[in-house]
Parts: sequence; C-alpha cells; structure tokens
Amino acid sequence: MEPMPIHDRDKKEWLSTSQWMYLLLFSTILCSGVLVYNFSNQLADCSPAPFLYVTLHDEPHNVIKMSRNGCIISTSTLEREKNSYLRYIETGAKHILSKARLRTMAAGKYKGLDALYVANAKAGRDEILVYSGRCDRFGKRRLLARAVTKLVDGDFVDTEHTSIAMEHPYGLTFDAEGNLYVSTQHTDLVLRYRADTFAPLSAPDLSTENPPKPELISSEFSLGSTSLVTNVAKQVHNGSFVDFSNLNDHRVYEGVRGIAYVDGHIWIAHENINGIVVADISTGIIRYVIAVEKPISLLLDNDRGVVFVGVKGRRSQSATVYAVDVSTMKITKAYNHNNAKHATGIVLHEDTLFVADQGLSSIILFDVNTGEYKGKLRHLPYVEDLMLSDC
Repeated sequence: MEPMPIHDRDKKEWLSTSQWMYLLLFSTILCSGVLVYNFSNQLADCSPAPFLYVTLHDEPHNVIKMSRNGCIISTSTLEREKNSYLRYIETGAKHILSKARLRTMAAGKYKGLDALYVANAKAGRDEILVYSGRCDRFGKRRLLARAVTKLVDGDFVDTEHTSIAMEHPYGLTFDAEGNLYVSTQHTDLVLRYRADTFAPLSAPDLSTENPPKPELISSEFSLGSTSLVTNVAKQVHNGSFVDFSNLNDHRVYEGVRGIAYVDGHIWIAHENINGIVVADISTGIIRYVIAVEKPISLLLDNDRGVVFVGVKGRRSQSATVYAVDVSTMKITKAYNHNNAKHATGIVLHEDTLFVADQGLSSIILFDVNTGEYKGKLRHLPYVEDLMLSDC
C-alpha cells in the first residue's frame, strides 16, 4: 500500500480536529441547556415574591436574596460601587462592600423615592449606605448615597453628614417625618439625622434639667433585673438622641441593639439594661422601660398592634420571641424554640413569623397566631437580619 500523500494526511487530520471542535461545542451547549433547565426547575419550586433579604455577620459581605421556602437566589444583591481614591488609600478597600460587616436593613425614603438603608459596621468604615428601592434588570440595587459615615477622605471628623460617634452601627428606623435613627453599639448611643440631607438632629441638651425617672413596665413574662433607674441627662455627640454611655449607675458596653419607631416614640432594645427603653422623639426623654431580659431585635406589626422582640441568652427565659402590646406595653405572647439562643432578626409574612437565630445558625418559623414552631428554613452561619422585599 502506497503511503498517503502529505497534503491528504494533513487534510484528514484537520477534518478530525474540526469534528472534535464541533462535538465539544455541541456538548457545551447541551450541558448549558441542561443546567439552565435544572436551574429553571429549581426556581420554579421556589416561592414567589416577597423575598427574604438576609445579612450575615461576616461573609459574603453583601445581602443574600432568598425565597421564603429557602432557595438562595443571589448572594450579591447590592451593587459593588468602587471606592474613591482617598478612601482606598485609607482603608485598602477597592469597593464599598469590601469586607463589609452588614447588620440591619430598613426600608425608607430618599429624596421622595423608595430606598433600602443598610448598616455597615466594618471598623474604620462605619457607615449607613442607601441603595435604590427597586432592583435593576439583573436583580441588583445600586448605591444612591452614604447617609452617615465616620470616615471622610481618611479623617475621622464630627461634622455634618459624619459623626465620630458612628461606631458599629446596628439598628435602623425612621420616624413619621422620615428622620433616620441609628443605634451604635460601641458608643452605646442612638443617633438621629434629618431625612434626605442627613444633617445631625440632636435631642435637646438635658444637662441642666432634672428629667423624670422612667416608669418600669413588667408582666408575668418579665424576667431578669432591669437596671435603668435614672434618665439620660447629657447629649455629647453631634446627632445624639439618647446617650446610654453617660449613666453612672451601671457599666454598659455594646448594650444598645434594635430600634423601632412606635407612635411618637423610639423603642430601643438594650440587652445590658434588660429592657426596652421607650423615648419621646420630641425630647429624647425616656418615658418607660419595658422589662425584657436581653432584648436584641424589634419588629413593629401595626395590624396586630404589637412589637415582636427577639431575645438573647435564655438563661432563665422560656421564649425566643415575645409579642409586646404597644398600648399596654405588656408581653402578650411567647414563641419558643428550645435550642434558640440569639434572635437577631424578625420578619412577618401573612401568618408566618421568620426569626433569624445566631445560636441555631438558621432561620426558624413560627405560626404568629398560635405560637406553634413550624420548622427551620435553612442553615445560615451567624445570620444577622431579615427583611422582606418585592424584588
């Protein structure tokens, strides 16, 4: 048999390579189609909007979007805006969410438009971030503003739009006029800022006053020793609304937690006081202290007229969450899971109460009417906060 001519052999090898390329391309398309089909089927099994927004104590340094039956839809809901050059030099963070420590979220307004507010407690970059109220076509929310920050071009200053007291922001809420309230763990304050401009809005200086002692509200569920026996008598920081760091009768550190606006008052969960502090928004004077051991998270339900309170510790408690009547300030219902230890976030959808618990590293569910435990949603390490979103 005569050897194949060189040009015919090269042609045959080229055709073989081409066939392999087409086969590889066909296989890739087929596999992609299978993956898309499977992903589509998985999404079809997920509950529709509203979705759960979830923050974790550490990674993924962004807001997780998931369905109410536990499907993870996105782990990067917030758009990653690039930092300015000066902030990059100071912090080493190429983008705003780099190594962020996201805590609570709150739906509010920014210049008349719906917005999502997020507390970033990353040391040295403590700030409140404002994102769009609507998602883009990729399901992301874009950054609108830095509402309040501790850092300006590498310097720590206490001027308009900044606050040296902004250390480890935790809770967020808004009053009826849209003013922003922020609880800060490391300085044990509640700060207040004007809507849209975010100019500091301090409560009146009470240093020369003799404000009345707050009234203690207890109930059959109240446990622990409530230690706040006097009122706040000094405002020291730009934007201070309530300052727990000045109380001389007990040592407080990182005690202030979740906050909520309720009918002309700010409710403040303070775990070291073992109570929910109720302060008048016009004066900052504490009117009441509702005795609850180690309160952490607060959620107002206007329809039922209650505030849900997530608690921590459970050394002597029999509940994970309490319902407190807003008119009587008495605990009316308890929701219990034996192994839950740290209820950091609460949302309510229809008749289901979703509770983020760091002790269980998961989201647990209760029937809001009966108090019956309905099960766990999924494992989420060091889950922080929950919020409902339509997109």
